[in-house]
This record gives sequence, structure tokens and C-alpha cells, in this order.
Amino acid sequence: MGTSWRWAVVICAGALWAAGCGKASTGTPDAGEENPPGDAGVDAGGDTDAGELPDGGLPDGGEDPSGPTVTDTDARGNFLPSPTRAVIAGTDTAFFATLAMLQDPAHFGRESTGPADWLHPGLIALDTKTGKVRVYTASDGLPVMRYQNEFEDYGFNTVSLFDLAWIEKDTSFAAAGFEFVVRGAKNESGGWTFSSVKVKAPGQSAPALVEHVAVAGGELFVGTNQGVAVLNPTNLAVKRWLDLGVSLSGPEVSDLSSGVVDGREAVGIVFGPSGQPATHVAVAFAGEPAATPLAFTDGSFPLTVYGMQGVMLVGALGSDGRGVIYGIAPDGSNPGNLLLDVRVDSDTLSASSVGAVVPGKMAWDDHRQRLVVGGRLLNTLEGGGMVELAGSPDGMFFGPAEPFISAKDPYAGAMPWNVDVLTFDDEGRLYVAGRQLCSEVKMRQLPVYRVERTALDEPRLVRPWISGVRDVEFDPVHGDTWLALHDAQGGMACDGIPVGSSVCRLRADGACEVVPLSVNDGDGTLAASPSAVDVTFGDVAQKQMAAATVSDATYARANDSARQIMTQIDPKVSLRMTRAVFGVKKTLWLGSKAEWSSYPMMDEVAINRRSPHGLGLLELDGTATPVFSRRYVREKSDLGIAEIEGLPSNAVWDVVPLPGEDEASRRALIALGVERFSYTYEHVLGDPAPSNARGGIALVDDETVSVFAPPEGGTFGDVMGLAVGKAGAFAVDDGLGVLRLDLDGKTTSVFAHAPWTAPERPLSLAEDAVGHLAVGTTHGLYVFGADGGMTRAFGDQLYGYVWRVTFADDGVIYAGTDQGLVRVALDDAKLPEAIGPASYPDRELWPLPPPCTGEGCTCKADPDCDSGLICSCDTGGTCACAVEDPCVANPGGKDCACQMPGDPICGAGLTCDCTFGPCSCQVDPAACTPPNVCTCTDVQDCPLDWYCNPSNACAQRQPCDANCSCATPNGCSPGLICQGGIAGKSCI
Repeated sequence: MGTSWRWAVVICAGALWAAGCGKASTGTPDAGEENPPGDAGVDAGGDTDAGELPDGGLPDGGEDPSGPTVTDTDARGNFLPSPTRAVIAGTDTAFFATLAMLQDPAHFGRESTGPADWLHPGLIALDTKTGKVRVYTASDGLPVMRYQNEFEDYGFNTVSLFDLAWIEKDTSFAAAGFEFVVRGAKNESGGWTFSSVKVKAPGQSAPALVEHVAVAGGELFVGTNQGVAVLNPTNLAVKRWLDLGVSLSGPEVSDLSSGVVDGREAVGIVFGPSGQPATHVAVAFAGEPAATPLAFTDGSFPLTVYGMQGVMLVGALGSDGRGVIYGIAPDGSNPGNLLLDVRVDSDTLSASSVGAVVPGKMAWDDHRQRLVVGGRLLNTLEGGGMVELAGSPDGMFFGPAEPFISAKDPYAGAMPWNVDVLTFDDEGRLYVAGRQLCSEVKMRQLPVYRVERTALDEPRLVRPWISGVRDVEFDPVHGDTWLALHDAQGGMACDGIPVGSSVCRLRADGACEVVPLSVNDGDGTLAASPSAVDVTFGDVAQKQMAAATVSDATYARANDSARQIMTQIDPKVSLRMTRAVFGVKKTLWLGSKAEWSSYPMMDEVAINRRSPHGLGLLELDGTATPVFSRRYVREKSDLGIAEIEGLPSNAVWDVVPLPGEDEASRRALIALGVERFSYTYEHVLGDPAPSNARGGIALVDDETVSVFAPPEGGTFGDVMGLAVGKAGAFAVDDGLGVLRLDLDGKTTSVFAHAPWTAPERPLSLAEDAVGHLAVGTTHGLYVFGADGGMTRAFGDQLYGYVWRVTFADDGVIYAGTDQGLVRVALDDAKLPEAIGPASYPDRELWPLPPPCTGEGCTCKADPDCDSGLICSCDTGGTCACAVEDPCVANPGGKDCACQMPGDPICGAGLTCDCTFGPCSCQVDPAACTPPNVCTCTDVQDCPLDWYCNPSNACAQRQPCDANCSCATPNGCSPGLICQGGIAGKSCI
């Protein structure tokens, strides 16, 4: 199956199997058989209803009963390391079909108990009103399949799903799952139950491979590698196999879609020979035994089909290597027949700045009356992107195609180049998923996004549900919840894992609206989806905000200026940042990991002293420009930069700014960890470095570094978190537990011994005003009372790693975990009913000044200028917004200057014409002279001194057109009219 994928750059690394990479041997038991041994049937975070509290939330046996009481727990989000391949959205629930990908559980900090732990397929159910997620697996009744490749047999696990279609909206749906057709039905308790069957075409010995489903006229159409089966959607009984009207091996179906043609419900079918690219399209009407095939006569290859009200659209690869959209509709001149004609030609579809989009997916936006086209990357690495065309539901479109999101919009870089999912819901919100290029042979898997539009048609990019939460902050203006989302090391996306990252604000529906970290300093553009691990706010009057990232630049904002700061260069702290925290007034503290690199036969100590590491300090002016920088380290380097030595270690895990004697205080408390070798996966610590530097606690005060002593008889290991509040100052160490700090005496004592044992280790610490302490670990969440009593709120890696904990209010914990946001209420506290507002008036907390809307505005870079304008600089260095000269990017384009007739600089179909003034590239008359025909929409599409006639064809003006004396009754050629003027009559 999956011939449609053969046009795309295929992604095989990390995939157990994928279209174009070969199929796995299924060995699948019949539907209804008991799951074979080894079928784990669980998702990455355990298959628990979102918000369900394990063990009733009571303390585990043996824990101190004097610990705080957990009275409520609420979870939002999920991370499933499997890409989405189909979406259907109902009134309150959206389903996401996922494709299993191989991933080593150790890379996510989980122990493997067998082959099943390497695969986590499942059907995601999202409550679109709350953001809660349920993952359905084999344990809920979904069928299982066998996963194996030439190297390993991973046994049986939940089937991978390719396609979804509503049978009856909100009540039942169909899914395509490898050898299974699956039916989901809503039960009395509000959950979903599943049944499944295999299908086999007459004369075939093996079950068909099922990849597409569509529903029309009360029938379920199933696309397979043996043709199209039509099933009863109630009991999944096969009613018939369609006669496609073409004799092909297979035939193999690469796409299905339902719509209305000639007033009847129908299904469009794209198919071809088995194992080959699709070559044919057909339309099947509900209840009829045979489909109507239609042939391409211009060398095009069909790729996708999309049904609308009155027409079946077919996206194709044209013979010229560009995309084209055909329509299948009744032939007006031959009643009862269907006609295949071009609805959007290659030029119209390529008219946007995106380039030559090759349709891979299409979706109709009924609210905005636009067709959105998602591109498919070809082996030439062209054809991708997203564009839209104005039109009507009956398939009439008006060009040119426009970018779906403006190239100047910071959201644009987050959109997929190869679109795998494109689905609108009833509210006009677009679910989109796909991939971007990692290299010429691999693609990066993106998470699912939802694009919404405001009343002013402004796009808002939304994560429908949240995944790995690395930081939780509350903005100082409205108190809204901001999240730094970052699932794992970004390179895993190139192995097919849908790793997501962004800064976003939590909404009442549980979705998280992405905040574009726009910059306007002219020094480049921050990554569209930065790998954020920390968000911080400073002085509200100065609109201070910053974000720390892994591998990307540091984002900083002050007043109406926002910029990216290359902190790995100045103050030379690691690209693997841990913290960014505003201190007093203009100070920004930066924590980073130390990663020892091995250099055999060289002075490794000296080299590693020069590497980016340690604690950074920046002081920013009113434009977020660093005016002072410093690095605090264990030992000074020979770099000649501003460094203060004396830290116990170069690995900084937490920073808490402290008040000083003046407004320019450079005073902070620092938690430090063991120095380690560099490592790839963020859930996996590297081995201790040869420096043998252990962690510790330090207080820096300008040029002074003071080191805290460990508890008597103890030794620091990794000190991971700090908390300073009304109850005092605390730290958490992986071996010693929770420590109380004496800031004056620089000593520590054990407040509570570590209740965890290796390999579990702490990651975060927080304190509220009444003495509660929260400790997030690699396995769960512990809470301590003021008297040291402890309760485990949750454990056993139920939500994966707990990266950050914070108190939203006394007794109310917000925990950022691998599986999203978990909220916990202690003792008499109650969780807030609303987790955020219904919507945000602006995309940013403090909107940056709008770009220049006209020519002549000063600028530093293109983003400073409005759409259609660029930042152009003269030789004196003055830069202003100006209309972009298309000849700069394409010097051989129409109307661009050339030297002489026949000049080869002119592009295809153009020639250098010097007839009417300076030489310029114009449409070649020879290309339009009969029997050749040039289509046109206006005179600009035609050679000089030609015109565009009523048949939309370029035509030559006749000699008599100069005096209106011949050719037609009014004296002019067809399409021209005679008009008098001071120079006499002429045809126009």
C-alpha cells in the first residue's frame, strides 16, 4: 500500500516499516483473537484516562501519614512517540490515527522490559473542550499486528492506523489499520468500543492491506492493495468488491474521498498497478457495482482526491513536474457522463512565493470559501508547502494561489513542507501535520498543529493538546499560564518521532496557543519552534521577557525591542541551557550544562575550560541589548573574557536571583551538578567527566563566590533545584534529599532524607508560602509538609519525567511533565476551575510595533516591512522598505532587462525583445503563433503588442486595428472595440 508516498522523500530511519521502505510481516491473528503474549498495548504514559488519579491519590503504603493530603489531581496532554496520519474532528472529540515508530525507551528515560516497549501505537482521543487525552490501544479492543523487520521481531502490538472516516458523526467511525477495517462506536459510558475485520478480494489468498476508508450513501468504501471493498458500516460485512473498469494488477488504491457528484453521494478513487505509482482515477456512486474510470491524456499522474459539493477534485503531478488540480463533474454536453478537466493549472498553483506546490492533501474551508492545498515533496525536493485559493464549493477557483500563512509571519516556519494531514472541523479550524526536510533523504516529523483564524482573519497557531512541559510560568500582566514545550532531543524528529517544541499560553479548552517569539533587531530570525526549556518575565514596566533554549539562541525582549542573543558566544554559556531568570532590574541570569569533550593526545583540561559552560550574567538595556556580560566558572580559562572562578562545578541546574543592597544587584543562589561527558538524549545523563567535579550550592555576589558546605558527613551529588520563600531557603540533592540552607552561614542541613532510590533522581523543587515543598523527579512527584512529612502524589513514571514544579497558589502545584501538565491540590486547597481564558486578544503579551506598511520606512531586515515589501539598503548604508524587485531573484523573468535579441538570460518561453524601447524579457511570439496557443488572463501574459481575446488566448493585433477599417463590423479584431481619440480612432 501507500503508492502515493513514493513521490515523497521517504523516511525509513527509526521506522519499523513505512511506505516506500518495505512492509513488515504481519503474522496478525484474526480479529477477536486474544492478544498474543508480549502485547503490551500501552502508550508512552500508560493508558489512563486523562485526569484519572492512580490509587485514588492516597499516599503509597509505608509513607509518612503526616505528609500533606493530595485532594485532587488533574492532567492535561500526552506525548505519544508516533506520528499522526489522519484526523477526524467531531463536536467534542477529535481522533488522531497514529503510525508506530521504533524508539528506544531508554532515550525517554524509561527501562525496557521487552520488545513491545519499543513501539507505542494507538488511537488518540482528544476532548476538544478540556484538552484531556485518552490513548486507545489493544487493551481497549483495537486489533493487533506483528511488527518486525530484517533485524528484529518486536512481536504483537496495537495496529498502526492510516485513515479515519465518520460513519455517523460523534457516534461511530471507521479506521484503516494495515490488514484490518476497524469500527469504533460510542458506548453508554461515553467511551468507545471497537470491532474489526479483515477483507480479501475474490481469488486472493491473503488478506488485503487496508490504508483508506470513506463513507458515502450509507456504505463504507475501503481502499486496499486488492481494489475497493464496499462494506456494511454497521457490521463490517462485505457487500461487494467494486469493478474499477480498468484491468490492473492489484489494483492498488492510494487515496479515497467522499463527496457529491451530479447530485449523488460518491467516492473518488485514485489507483494504479500493484506496487507502482497511481495512474488512474474513478468515481463510484453509492449502491452501484461498478465505478466510472477517467483517463489522463496529458501525462499527469494522480496523487490525491478530495470530494466537495458538486465536484471531485484530483491533485496531480503534471507532465511538467509541477502540480495541477483537476475536477470531475457532470459533462454538460453529454448528460450522464463525467468530465475530467483542469480546475487549477500549474501556473496558478505556482503563483505564490511558496513555489511549485504539488498537491498531496486538499481541504475546503467553508468559513472563508478557500481551498487549502498541502504540498508533497518530490524526489527533487520540490513541490512542498501550503497555499490557498479563493473559490466556491462547486469547484470553481480564482487564482493566483497565495501562501496559506505569509512568509513574513513567524508561524510560517513551523508549517510542514510535506503535508500528511489536512482536516477542517466544523468551527473552521484546520488540523495540519506533516514533515520538513532534515537532509536530502530524511524528513523531520512535526507534531499536530491547529490553525485558527480571528474575526480579522489573523492566523493563530495552536497545539491542540500539550506534550512535554519543561517550564510553567505565570505572566505578570494577566496571570496567564505560559508553558515551554519541549519533548526530547530535536534530532529524534529525523527518525520519525513527532518531537514538538514551542512557547505557548494555556487556554480554557486545554489547547496551548503558540507565542511567536518574533525579533525585530535585524540580526536574523529566531527558530519558528524554538526548543524552549525556560520562560521568564522581568520588569513589567520595561516589558521584559526571555526564553532559554536547547540548541537555539536565547530570546530576550525589553520595551519594543526583541532579539536573539548568541549566548554560546557571549557570555559563552552552553547551547544546552537550563535556566534563564530575570533578576533585579536589568540582570538576566543564564544556567547551562557543562559537557566535557574528549580530545585524545591533547590538553583536555585546557580545551574544556574554553568550552561554553557555567553561569552567565547579562545586563540588558532598554532595547534588550547586552551592555554587560560575565561568566562564572569553576576555573578560569585563557580566553581573556570576563570570568569569575570559584563555583564547585561548571554544570548549572538552577538559579534564584536574590535582592541586594542596590537596584543593580548581581546576587544569586546557584544549584550545580556533576560535570559529565557530552550526551545526545536529554533524558539520559552522561558519564562523570575526568574533572571529577561534583555538584554543590554557591552564592555569587558580583565578583565574590561563596560555596555552601554539605550536611555533616555528607557529599553533594547533583543539586537540581532551589526554592527561596517565606519558610526559608531549600535545595534538593539526588542523594542527600531536601536540604535547608543557611544563607548567612553558607551551611546546609537535611530537611528530609531522599525517599527515592536510583535510578530515580530529582529534577525540580518549589515552595509555597505555607511551607509545602514539591519535588519533581524522573519518576513522579513528592510533596513535603512544613514538618518534613512526605506524600507521593504520583509515581512509577505515570507521567514520565517531572521537569518543573511551581505553586500557582498555596497548596496548588503545577507540574510540567513528559506527558503534559499535571495539577495537584493539597490539603484544603482547590484546583482553579479554569486553566486559562477562552482566547487571547493578541498573539503576544506585548505586541511589537507593526512593520512598515508603505515604502520609505526605515528598517533593519525584511521582517520590519509589511507583506510585499523588502528592506533595501543603498550604498550609503541607509535601509528603507521598498517594493521587491522580482528581477533580483529571477533575472531572466518577464520584464527584466536583457542585452540583445536571443540573449540566453531570459527564462523558458521568453525572448529578449528590443522593439519598443530598452531590451527586456518578453513572451516569445513564436510560442503563441498558430498552431501554438498561449492562454492568458490579461495582456501581461502575451507578447508585446498582442492582446488577450475573449477566449483567454493571446492574439496578434491586425494591421487594420490601427484605423478601425476592417476585420469585424466595428472595424477591430475579435475582442477589441473601436474607440476615438485626439489621435484618431484605434482598437483597444
